[in-house]
Amino acid sequence: MIDELLTVRPYIPRPVYTERIKPFIDKEIIKVISGQRRVGKSYILFQLIEEIRKANPLANVIYINKELKPFEQITDDTTLYAYVKSNLRQGTKNYLFVDEIQEIEHFEKALRSLLAENCCDIFCSGSNANMLIGRVGYFLSLKIY
Repeated sequence: MIDELLTVRPYIPRPVYTERIKPFIDKEIIKVISGQRRVGKSYILFQLIEEIRKANPLANVIYINKELKPFEQITDDTTLYAYVKSNLRQGTKNYLFVDEIQEIEHFEKALRSLLAENCCDIFCSGSNANMLIGRVGYFLSLKIY
């Protein structure tokens, strides 16, 4: 899924934002990109995925976009957690990217558990900054305008 999105959609590089996030890759902290709808949060996630794949071609990227039909079954923390756990790969570094995470009920419970288990590096985006603040815990928040 993510490979198709990366090859089909050209985008404008956002080095100001990606360079601010890169030092936190592979750190035990949840990276949250928040901002208004349609300002480029998804494309910043895509650029981070490309950076990770350049550094580690064997990296396992788990990508969830709540605006896409294939992910409509992920509705709450339980289904999010189960989806991620079923897509983890042993023997390589796992990275989780969730776009529009506010669409998943109680998402913070799944993210906190995944962080505590240290099974993947977590990145997410959301359009409702007020709702995201304080719900994730141990996070780096970057607001996009």
